[in-house]
Amino acid sequence: MPTETLTTRSRWWLGEEFWPHGQCYLWDDALIGLHAGADILIALAYYLMPVLLIYLVRKRHDLPFHGIFLMFGAFIVGCGTTHVMEVVTLWLPAYWLAGGVKVATAGISWATAGLLVPLVPKALALPSAAQLEQANRDLQIQVLQRQRAEAELQTALNQKEILLRELHHRTKNNLQLITSLLNLQARSMGDPFTKQAFDDTRQRVHSMAIMNSLLDDSGALASLDFGRYLRQLARQLSQSYGVGTQSVALSIQVPPEILLPPAVGVPCGLLVHELLANALKHAFPAGLTGAIIVAMQREGDGYDILVADNGIGLPEAIEPATSRSLSFRLVVALANQLGGALTVERGGGTRLRLTFAADPVTP
Repeated sequence: MPTETLTTRSRWWLGEEFWPHGQCYLWDDALIGLHAGADILIALAYYLMPVLLIYLVRKRHDLPFHGIFLMFGAFIVGCGTTHVMEVVTLWLPAYWLAGGVKVATAGISWATAGLLVPLVPKALALPSAAQLEQANRDLQIQVLQRQRAEAELQTALNQKEILLRELHHRTKNNLQLITSLLNLQARSMGDPFTKQAFDDTRQRVHSMAIMNSLLDDSGALASLDFGRYLRQLARQLSQSYGVGTQSVALSIQVPPEILLPPAVGVPCGLLVHELLANALKHAFPAGLTGAIIVAMQREGDGYDILVADNGIGLPEAIEPATSRSLSFRLVVALANQLGGALTVERGGGTRLRLTFAADPVTP
């Protein structure tokens, strides 16, 4: 086969057997310049668009349908290349190559269209700018309404706290007044039993006054520092019954983290008051010396309170659950109010223990 034929066949894609497209324009420089310039400008714009799309996709990871952006970029590049080939074929009749570029562009076009068809309903379902703006306005209104409601709630809470503080303050003053009146009344009593009854009542009222004073002074109206309360109660009862630290050592063992709500702290405090008062009055007669321990600790989901002494001990005939003593009747009633269990241990003194749930259901 002649060398010239081989060369011609190997360069068939150049279309050397055809005339360049410029021939159709009769090589008119103005006409060729018009078409070539327009195609070059179109091609440059087409090549710039995918660069911008790729930049957008890389910078905005939150954009949906990333794939379709890239496919549009490939489609636009193909379109731009067809315009480049229009410029090339003005001087070089590479019509086969130009056709191949068009076929590739057609394939990319149909692939892009195939991806676009199922995305159209999804794109239509996306909220419009107007809808997003309206949703934003609605959200702002809801935020303003919530802020207004929170402000109103805070105002109501502040007013309630002021009311509670005033209530605690007035209650503390009234209890102190009642304590003073009972003390004056007890002094005028000639009967020692009646006088003792007044004194016991005064002590009970005073124990409640201590609680209200602590709540009022601390500012924490929802919780009572029970250890601090018991230490004040112990000092007050020791002074009232004339029991000095030299004769009876009184120990209060309560962790500082035990804070009780008033609904639990009040009956619990009154119960400990009765047990401690009984120990101070009866455990060490005739000047006997000894020790009293009041201990409280958290046990799982509840509390454990112990009032123990090493005095003469509780007589076997006295059982707190059935005793007709006012003090023990109060202890049993308060234990029931707390939903707790009261146990007594005798021998080497007396140990009374109360266990109750951390969140008792009080009537």
